[in-house]
Amino acid sequence: MFFQSVSGHPLWQASQEKGLLRIPLLDRWEERPFLTHIICISADRRRTWWLFFRLLSSSFCVFPVEYPIVPIGKSRLRVILHSTTTESQITDFVRAIYEWVEEMIQIDEGRTPHRVSKTARAVYAWMKKERLTGWGLV
Repeated sequence: MFFQSVSGHPLWQASQEKGLLRIPLLDRWEERPFLTHIICISADRRRTWWLFFRLLSSSFCVFPVEYPIVPIGKSRLRVILHSTTTESQITDFVRAIYEWVEEMIQIDEGRTPHRVSKTARAVYAWMKKERLTGWGLV
């Protein structure tokens, strides 16, 4: 259901054309003899962290993965689906991803005065208050 929901979303093509979202296992998923429950999602390095913040703020447990597990300068989110994951949870997860995609499109097209996602702005404000650095801070 996850692969169908992601690839069937109206913003899937735009997310691909703009390079906003990469899910390598989605390529020819229908032809695979089996599907894994561990899925990697990525964008550019900074935006992968923004997607992580967005999904975490929506109560989804995803795991950021950085070097040395992935090449230097790259990052990914590890998503693990369980047998207990419901269709409703998958629907909500995909919705959260595409809300983020829509926000990235708005930022890229200058339709918002912000150059950082809403959730990332909140995280960065907290980090600044606490005098923390890292995690895609701009």
